[in-house]
Amino acid sequence: MRGEILTGQRKFGAAVPALEDALRLFGDDAIDPLNQGLARWTLARALHELGRDPSRVRSLAERAHAIFTGLGAEGAHDRDAVARFLARLPQPASRSPSVEQGRRDK
Repeated sequence: MRGEILTGQRKFGAAVPALEDALRLFGDDAIDPLNQGLARWTLARALHELGRDPSRVRSLAERAHAIFTGLGAEGAHDRDAVARFLARLPQPASRSPSVEQGRRDK
């Protein structure tokens, strides 16, 4: 809750530690997946606003999207918000075909 409030106040740097703590508490086997999804989604937004770790931002948002999708109608609003966020993120850099071919040849 604290991380969400701080993010809403645009205090992203202060929100990140609270959200990291929330993720540790909720874990992957959370009894309440909604809270786990919200923690991941909010942390993704905070890290994005701080310009930190784009691959982690994407990973957190993708996992949150999957959680909200699994919640059906209850998660629909958040699922759609995360989908819009993901659509705005730059696509991850892909490896050039020659690099990939070289790896397969080894």
